[in-house]
Amino acid sequence: MGVPAAAPADPDDALARVLELLARFHVLTLACRDAEGSWAAAVFFANEGLDLYFVSAPDSRHARSLSFDARLAGEIHGPADDWRSIVGLQLSGEVQRLAQAEVPGARRCYGARFPFVDRGQGTADRELDRALAKAAWYRLRIDEAVLIDNTRGLGQRLRWAAPAR
Repeated sequence: MGVPAAAPADPDDALARVLELLARFHVLTLACRDAEGSWAAAVFFANEGLDLYFVSAPDSRHARSLSFDARLAGEIHGPADDWRSIVGLQLSGEVQRLAQAEVPGARRCYGARFPFVDRGQGTADRELDRALAKAAWYRLRIDEAVLIDNTRGLGQRLRWAAPAR
């Protein structure tokens, strides 16, 4: 017995549900690959629509993997203590390290979601300030997402894909 395929959906409804989950949850687990194999890393994210912003050390394995393949997969989910309570997203898209001119906008978006991060003025936490000074900012632009919502029945999936460009 296999898992049911994602149901075709009204694109507007599917997109609205994807955006609702992006607003509800805040940790993205990135799946990447490089010459050494597969790797996963969890990052906090903030979004503007389907653009997910995150900050990472540029020498981290998941950031370095972008030179091998800029397309990453990821998943976002909330807490669950049984199969029937699983709600989340599986997603894919291309990740780019932001140019310096793009950082202030991403930082404002991120700071609005995570008040413990500054809005360009420095925080009260020197350790956090030092880490942010060494970090790079990234954007994952989602081009495909599958919403899993077992609260509506086991195996319930709804697929959304960006229109062809």
